[in-house]
Amino acid sequence: MYISTDFIYDEILSTDMGVYIVRVDSGMLEIPTLSRKIQEEKLNNYKDIPVFYGVTKDTLSFPITITKLYDYENNNVFSYEERVKILRWLCKGEYKEFVSADNDFIKYYVLFEEVKRYDNSLNQGYITLTCRLNAPYGFSPKMEANYDLSDNTTIEIIELENTSNIIDNYYPEMEFTVIEGTSVSFKNLTNGGEEFTIENLQIGETVYINMETGRIKSSLAGVYHLGDCNKNWTSLVYGINRIEISGKINLYTRMQFPMIL
Repeated sequence: MYISTDFIYDEILSTDMGVYIVRVDSGMLEIPTLSRKIQEEKLNNYKDIPVFYGVTKDTLSFPITITKLYDYENNNVFSYEERVKILRWLCKGEYKEFVSADNDFIKYYVLFEEVKRYDNSLNQGYITLTCRLNAPYGFSPKMEANYDLSDNTTIEIIELENTSNIIDNYYPEMEFTVIEGTSVSFKNLTNGGEEFTIENLQIGETVYINMETGRIKSSLAGVYHLGDCNKNWTSLVYGINRIEISGKINLYTRMQFPMIL
């Protein structure tokens, strides 16, 4: 997860704060990647094979150690002002984005649940932190795209690619503005023709849909569309998905795929 000495937390580069990731032990580096539990049960003492119910993923935690690099001017001393500044940066009250320079295309959302400072009584030493992730994995960069389907007279096909290496189905966020008509549908031709439909729309209305949470929000005050859709939320299987769209709309999509490395 982290091999480089440099990282970004809450959009601030560690080198700008004067600290670097270091190792205080030797040997091979342990890199937490995935933690999960197999859910199964033995229902009969005479049966050797238990009943398999599935797998649950555990949220990951991992440690890092940071310090200042030695220089002759200050002998690696953490001044009071530096300690205040660094701990204010790291001790947030909510999950913030963490990026290691090793894999800067993978985003983790981290809250430091334990922070310890080791000192030799001369204000020299290092800080250890336990990083708690908000999920059992990291995420790809956000992928956003716009599609002008205002001239769509029958159907239009777009392609959305699910690149996750840890989940089978991904549910994107979609937002569209109605140009003409009162209904819109999204049919995933790659996923057995799974189709999401929504009706009772108004021209000029913008509708946001989170296909994972089932949240639907209209730009029109007092308008709610949860009862106007079939709740067959669009999901993307691994690889390229061909989505057939009916309706004259301007469409915006946003995706951020779960990833493990």
